[in-house]
Amino acid sequence: MDKVRSILVALDASLDGGPALAKAARLAASARAGLVLFLCDFDQAMEGSHFHHTEHLDRARADHLAERSARLEAMAAPLREQGLDVATEAVYENPRHESILAAVERRKPDLVVMATHHHAWLEKATLTATDWQLVRACPVPLLLVKDRPWSEPYRVAAAVDPGHSHDETEVMDHAILAALETLMALEPSPGCRAP
Repeated sequence: MDKVRSILVALDASLDGGPALAKAARLAASARAGLVLFLCDFDQAMEGSHFHHTEHLDRARADHLAERSARLEAMAAPLREQGLDVATEAVYENPRHESILAAVERRKPDLVVMATHHHAWLEKATLTATDWQLVRACPVPLLLVKDRPWSEPYRVAAAVDPGHSHDETEVMDHAILAALETLMALEPSPGCRAP
């Protein structure tokens, strides 16, 4: 990755935005890249597999997705006012990682940014099943961010395996290091703030 032109922000159902949106907005401002605020939402209560499929169920899903889309647009508005090019997309699908991978295929971003979360009973765990699936399968660089602000200057870690040579994953390691170099060359604009 020699340039960041588009960043997909994979938001979770809470639509908190938080660290992923704030950090992606700073990177987008610095790189003059477009942002896509992407939400994959799913509500088990509206899952029709347990009930007969009805028009009411379809309407409930459509209304839910419309409300989520409106919230995404509200999150995008202040970023647009700051001069960023921001698109939004909300889908009702499950599982989440497959939906994010499909969005990457459609949108062709140069970078995916997503917040990491852990469950209270797994305090030492830092990655969820969705995180691991994306680490394994995302075809573009994936920046997993924690819920605390970046230090100044910010730091980014890359996971590579230097113990192998002349195999397929060596090519991936070089791509990861190139993406890291590109990200580190950006100086995130502190003036760009996410809502």
